Amino acid sequence: MTNGPVVIRAAGGIVVRDGRVLVVHRQRYDDWSLPKGKLDEGESWEDAAVREVAEETGLRCTIDAEAGTTRYVDDRGREKEVRWFRMTSADEPAAQNEIEEVRWVPLGAEADAKLLIGDAALKSAFEDPTPHHDLGRLWLERTGLPMVFAVWACPEPITSGLTELEDALVKSVRLARAEPERLAHEAAERYGYPAGFLARYFEKLRYRFGPRERAGLMTFLELARDVGELDEVPELRFVREAVPA
Repeated sequence: MTNGPVVIRAAGGIVVRDGRVLVVHRQRYDDWSLPKGKLDEGESWEDAAVREVAEETGLRCTIDAEAGTTRYVDDRGREKEVRWFRMTSADEPAAQNEIEEVRWVPLGAEADAKLLIGDAALKSAFEDPTPHHDLGRLWLERTGLPMVFAVWACPEPITSGLTELEDALVKSVRLARAEPERLAHEAAERYGYPAGFLARYFEKLRYRFGPRERAGLMTFLELARDVGELDEVPELRFVREAVPA
């Protein structure tokens, strides 16, 4: 029997007050985020969230409700699950431990621009008259290369079932390509947008990762290194030759 990959469990708090949300600045990562951290052994999600907020901000909070879950792979290749809880506190926050600064940020504050992906980008493109800029098109105009928005990656060592998962993904893409009208109409029923609009959107998507796509990704990584977002350009290693989608 083969054990699956270990999932790192963490919990965090969305502390709100007077239309503001509390964010923390982590010196180690030089970023702003919501307070969160890993569960201790035997600790509940709720207790971990309250403890982490206290350790990072000094606040003694009360949980109002669970706010949702995020799942992602961290920079060490580990799968991570974070549960979030909406909280309130009458105390005043102060940076603690590895936190350099805490700040209240207005909810729904105006910004010069927004970066939208996925369903939010579709909704905005169809409903919002504000000028939009397609990052893929801007990247192509600047570099002459396609923009790679996502890759299917996995940590090492390779876990069992990966090949089967890849085959299922490729099968799904092939089915969508074979029945584009069905895909557009089913998506229209789910999201409420015209089927023609969605069909044009889906037709632009590409799932291949050929030489031009690899060059585009490497160019992006090199630029990220040059501006200090990456320490070095990572090596691309492949499990096996790609299956054409």
